[in-house]
Amino acid sequence: MKINQTSPLPAGVKAMAFTLIELLVVIAIIAILAAILLPALNSARERGRTATCVSNLKQCGMGLMAYAADHDDYTLPYAVLVPLYNGSKNTASWSFFLAPYIGGTADYSASTLTCETLKCPSSKDLKKLGYSVLITDGNVHPLHGTSDKNGFPRGPETRCTKYVRIANPSQAVSMVDAGTDTTSAQTYMNVAYCHSCFGYTTLSQSNIDPRHNNACTTLYTDGHVSSINRSVLETVSSATNDYLGHFGFSK
Repeated sequence: MKINQTSPLPAGVKAMAFTLIELLVVIAIIAILAAILLPALNSARERGRTATCVSNLKQCGMGLMAYAADHDDYTLPYAVLVPLYNGSKNTASWSFFLAPYIGGTADYSASTLTCETLKCPSSKDLKKLGYSVLITDGNVHPLHGTSDKNGFPRGPETRCTKYVRIANPSQAVSMVDAGTDTTSAQTYMNVAYCHSCFGYTTLSQSNIDPRHNNACTTLYTDGHVSSINRSVLETVSSATNDYLGHFGFSK
């Protein structure tokens, strides 16, 4: 029995297929378009991450002000020795005291801290860090006055300063992007504005991380946020008195 096969195409129209050359041309065009568009897409993503980082730092600025309002205008301490349940003492870093003011939770006796606001979305360090505190301290570091010289602690007797003593809050760095390549030790300090205090004279020796298009998102003591380019940070040296973020106390 003979079966007549019918074509879905109209009469007189022949079925056509892509040749190998035509397929290769299409693939080449797609590859060219991808090469053109992907950098733009990546740049757009980074702008979005930078915007989130700026928002986070502004929240940190408001948290620092709220802390000062609750503590007689004193700046947030860099670290404090706190009593534990067994009667011993442990060092609690600034992040434990700031977290409750910016939507986080902290328990220094158990060394646990959760605070998304302290995480920079552009940081590549999060996956490397082994301790809960490192997740925050390895990304945004405090740069404010916990002693009488440029914000660095100078011993157990160190006292915090008051905001009213900061002569130029719009020029004094409070927090800046930072990071670490290690998983075994906490990066307690960031020397973006005062390399000489601990003998650091180059950018590579400090913990600052210009991860946003070669710049650091920076919070100043007056609450505004801007970017500092890597080239500016690299000019800071122990030979100058014009340290980035120098507080200039009016005693």
